[in-house]
Amino acid sequence: MDGASLSHAQGPALLAQGLRVDTGLYARRGYKEPPEPFSVTGQVLPDGAQIGGGLHLDDARLDNPGGVALSADHAVIDGGLSMCGAAARGVVRLSSARISGRLDFAGTPADGGSAGGPARLDGALDLRMARLGALHDQPAAWPSELLADGLIYEDLDDPLPARQRIGWLARSREFRPQPFRQLAQFYRASGRDEDARLVLRTAQRERRRTLGPAGRTWGVLLDLTVGYGYRPWLAGAWLLGLLAAGSAYFAAHPPTRRSRGRWLP
Repeated sequence: MDGASLSHAQGPALLAQGLRVDTGLYARRGYKEPPEPFSVTGQVLPDGAQIGGGLHLDDARLDNPGGVALSADHAVIDGGLSMCGAAARGVVRLSSARISGRLDFAGTPADGGSAGGPARLDGALDLRMARLGALHDQPAAWPSELLADGLIYEDLDDPLPARQRIGWLARSREFRPQPFRQLAQFYRASGRDEDARLVLRTAQRERRRTLGPAGRTWGVLLDLTVGYGYRPWLAGAWLLGLLAAGSAYFAAHPPTRRSRGRWLP
């Protein structure tokens, strides 16, 4: 479907639920001059599709603002899903999808296509309960809203520093602990223990926002004293600080000796 143009304002423009393709499904920029991208006004619905050679949407234009632009719930895609250079206005939903390969929102396709640069997602990206071989993205391709509860991935092609990657998870409207645990697990497997601890500590801080006043107060105390257990050296720092303060005070105000019931200078 390279270069095809589909439009259906009242419903699905491409209805492909349960579709089975043993090789790849290609909906990219066409080859005629001037090359036109695959474009859709309406919904693209390959829910439950089985695609054996990858779903290639490089440079595609998916336009359904306020609704679902692409829905591939429960799809099984071998060979990856590529949206390099694509632009989507509307929700991109891959809930419970299984992608054996790379989910690519950034970079240049390996098959030498014309796409380059990150995708532009003007809407939510729903990856709840999805399973990915790898995720390739960059901040410029991050959606306005991310739904990632239950998302499992084996690799991040561009892992980014933890402080930056946490901003990706912060695009969720509600706190969910699993995406933080998954990210920390990836950093640990990569030998980046400090990044893993930062992710888990941030998860505790986000959880703290959901608690009542007593829980928030206790959380702040744990954060300041031991970093929720991920910075135990803080306890030693507090102890040394108290020891230094006590030593300084008693050096300036030495205690008096007491003998036979009387205070002596």
